Amino acid sequence: MPVSNWKYMQQEWNSWNYFAQRKWDKYGTNNEDDPLASGDFIAEDIYVCEQQQRSLKSPYFSIGAIAKNLEQSVYQYQINLLNYMKSSEKKSGVRSQESGGDRITKI
Repeated sequence: MPVSNWKYMQQEWNSWNYFAQRKWDKYGTNNEDDPLASGDFIAEDIYVCEQQQRSLKSPYFSIGAIAKNLEQSVYQYQINLLNYMKSSEKKSGVRSQESGGDRITKI
């Protein structure tokens, strides 16, 4: 979802002002070992990606519909990824294991 540069800057200032007061304990947990409270964005991203990859192996994981308005950024990311995969298939001539993204359903 494209936004204007001004709106982007406003949000950047809001985030900076909020997190400037919470250095090293972003969520107020007082737990130094919690990667999500470390204030280190790289450590946070690594932890979150690892958790997402683990959840894909969960027996509770399933593919389902996404909310039309609330998950627009997720939907757009999936469409961008699907388009990239399709263009890579055309260039290489090799079909990926599962590139049929027509099953993405908005509710």
